[in-house]
Amino acid sequence: MRERAAPDYQRIDGLMHFYFSRRDEGEVSHFLLVTIWRDIDAVKVFAGKDPNRAKYYPEDEQYLLEKDQDATNHQIFHSIS
Repeated sequence: MRERAAPDYQRIDGLMHFYFSRRDEGEVSHFLLVTIWRDIDAVKVFAGKDPNRAKYYPEDEQYLLEKDQDATNHQIFHSIS
């Protein structure tokens, strides 16, 4: 994720923050990726015309046990820094 996904995300103008998280359960790890974008158009530059479709890399096949087909998008309506 650090070598492939992070540089791919960082190349997109409009990416404000991204967080990779991991939770280990025995021999299985669960990953959650949270990204904060300037607007939905920046998401489309990264993900393609359908921002609700999950994006994967060819090498993900050797690591992932399952792949969600959909991305979940939310709008931030309040934050505290």
